[in-house]
Amino acid sequence: MSAAVVEGKEIKKDEDDGFDLPKAVIQRIVKSALPDNVQVQKDAKTAINQSAKIFISYLTACANDFAMSANRRTLSGNDVINAMEELEFLDHIPKAKLEAALSAFLADSEQKKKEKKDKEGKDKSKTEGGDGGDQGGAEDDTDEPMPVPDDDELQPSQG
Repeated sequence: MSAAVVEGKEIKKDEDDGFDLPKAVIQRIVKSALPDNVQVQKDAKTAINQSAKIFISYLTACANDFAMSANRRTLSGNDVINAMEELEFLDHIPKAKLEAALSAFLADSEQKKKEKKDKEGKDKSKTEGGDGGDQGGAEDDTDEPMPVPDDDELQPSQG
């Protein structure tokens, strides 16, 4: 295992922060940005991976500043878009494209939540009463619990 010395401390490869971006994802992104006839050396891939981690950390810190200035502790997609604008990265990608991607993601998330809720409702009705259809008998639309009989009512009658 290779090691490097940073600020007088020896750091072993891939143990600097415990986080590495998936190499296959980095490879696909790099290949999509370059012509087919260009090769990328292993050290260049490592440098790109480290640079991407630094960019993500920097972008997250800037987005966190936007959230904190709005007295929130949760980052939103708009905080990230505002951070991209603040860091002047919107020169490379239109803000409208980021906002469209965020809107599509939010719509997809809402649809999945709705489908999950509908599925849970169907599963619940199956466990409570079969297929959820009319079982005959009296219909009870209240959510009140059924009355519990007294102990006297449970005792066999003597007589």
